[in-house]
Amino acid sequence: MQQKQPLPEEQIILYQELVHSANSIILRWDRQSRIIFMNQYGLELFGFSEDELIGQEVVGTIVAETDRSGRDLTAMINDILLHPEKYQLNKNENICKDGSALWIQWSNKAIVDSDGTFLEMLSIGIDISPQVVAEKKLRQREKLYQALFKGSFDAHLLSKDGIYIDCNQSALTFLSRSRQEVIGQPMGSFSPEMQLDGVATREKTRDVMERTARGEIVEIEWVIEDPQGNQFRYAEIKVERVGTEEGEIIHISLRDVTEQRVLREELRQRQKLEAIGTLAGGIAHDFNNILMAIMGYTEIVQMKLGKKSSVDSELEQIRTASVRAKDLVAQILTFSRKTGQSKHAIQISLVAKEALQLLRSSIPSTIEIEEDIAAKGFVLADPTQIHQVIVNLCTNAHLAMADDRGLLRISLQDMTLYGEGRTGTRKSILPPGNYVVLEVEDTGCGISPEIKNKLFDPYFTTREHGQGSGMGLAVVHGIVQSHQGIITVDSSQGQGTLFRLYFPVVSKPTGNNSWTKNDNSDSPKQATSLRGNILLADDEESICELICDFLTEKGHTVTTCVDGEQALKEFSKTANQWDLLITDQTMPKMTGMQLSEKVLRIRPELPIILCTGHSRPVDRETAKQPGFHAIIEKPISLHKLLAEIEKAFIDRSALRTLS
Repeated sequence: MQQKQPLPEEQIILYQELVHSANSIILRWDRQSRIIFMNQYGLELFGFSEDELIGQEVVGTIVAETDRSGRDLTAMINDILLHPEKYQLNKNENICKDGSALWIQWSNKAIVDSDGTFLEMLSIGIDISPQVVAEKKLRQREKLYQALFKGSFDAHLLSKDGIYIDCNQSALTFLSRSRQEVIGQPMGSFSPEMQLDGVATREKTRDVMERTARGEIVEIEWVIEDPQGNQFRYAEIKVERVGTEEGEIIHISLRDVTEQRVLREELRQRQKLEAIGTLAGGIAHDFNNILMAIMGYTEIVQMKLGKKSSVDSELEQIRTASVRAKDLVAQILTFSRKTGQSKHAIQISLVAKEALQLLRSSIPSTIEIEEDIAAKGFVLADPTQIHQVIVNLCTNAHLAMADDRGLLRISLQDMTLYGEGRTGTRKSILPPGNYVVLEVEDTGCGISPEIKNKLFDPYFTTREHGQGSGMGLAVVHGIVQSHQGIITVDSSQGQGTLFRLYFPVVSKPTGNNSWTKNDNSDSPKQATSLRGNILLADDEESICELICDFLTEKGHTVTTCVDGEQALKEFSKTANQWDLLITDQTMPKMTGMQLSEKVLRIRPELPIILCTGHSRPVDRETAKQPGFHAIIEKPISLHKLLAEIEKAFIDRSALRTLS
């Protein structure tokens, strides 16, 4: 059965219903830009009634004269009427009756008659405000992320298919390279062949890529090499894979931890050396007692046999070997910072010039020595130890230069270190202030990274057996730390080495603080007939026996005690009969200092000789009080001890005469 066709009037009604119920704006407007028709959806969207809108111009009702960006919408409407073919698809800001704004995507079509004459414009619009707002937020977020990416102090790099495609300025600074040198390079570039854990960089990069492909966020330490291959920088890196419409991107963020690593290594080295130093100090104390017995009995035998003895040369060899061992113990104690030091305000420049004069005669003339000694600042220091530091460093520099050829540079300058925030200074554990900086630089073989961390370890040496003890730099390190300074090393293999030492400056000279009444003579400077009653306290029985035998033979009366408490009891029995107290510092039950203080309360005028080996530094300020005659460091030369005893008796005799 044939379907009945709709009547034309029914068609009109149907079309009207379709137009008004459409979810798009349907707008007709004439050549004067007056609104002829708008469907119900459009009226409700803009908030107008049909009577309020029909016959009104587009501009001023649903279109503002200009939008919020300043765009001239009046000119746009006029141009649409003149050139409708250019605006078949157009997006612009529209306004509602209440003044709110909408973004509409318009599809425009010119309606013409059979002659092609323009009659009106048919515009169909879709509300795209949510998309526009979302796009705007997305652009704002993109700007924010770009700001974070570009302005971050951390380095950020983006990689696609294993190739760097973007990076921020911090990454360029960290890598010490230009943008052109980074973009287009494969991941893993700019690194040495091996990473910190000993794994090859290429293998480690491949492992990171595989882990990120499985969805892991990888956090590891990484090493970067400067363009010249001379210096390493260290980073903590985070690597993650990010999915985008353009494919998967690898995001690498790097945090520069070079300074923290250097400071951490300095702290670790200091803690290690302090631990070894404590052990060294204890060993040195016991070893000094053994040496003293060897040296003392050798002196006694030599004295009894005389110089014409057939074995005198052999005995002299024993004594010489003992002195060398004594010097080695002194180096250990210097390294461990257990030695007493005679510090006073000095200009290191004077010590440096003296040391260089000595070195010029021992360093081959084929090595050029360049000096720049300009520092004027005063440093609270032991001149002998500063001299030793300079000699040790220059000797090391000389030995590092092959075929005795090269340049040795010694510089001494005043420098001010500023706090954080000032440019041009290295962060360090040193506080801000004025320093004298000693630099010793050579053009020798340099130091490999794996050796650099062991430089200051005692007995570590790269020289052949018999060519070095390995104590030189350990001693230097100990001396520098005992002077409240630090030492840094800059070196690369084949590029030479630079040692830089910082010593804090004192405000003004404080005078010579040396007070120890020792000298280097092994024989008494004066002979005297004075003899005395001596109380000797030492926990080493062999030492007591040695000194007792020697002094008894010289006419003194000696009473020995094996600890401080026993000596104090012995002294207290007949306090006035004693002429001298000789005491070791380190003893069980009571130290030599404690014994001396108690004795001086009873007999303030009694001369005391304090002997130390020693595991702890003696309180020299306390020992300056009246009654202390001298501090002698073990192992003691018996002739030197005798000289101090006789000098003490002479001083005491003169004092009695004056009184």
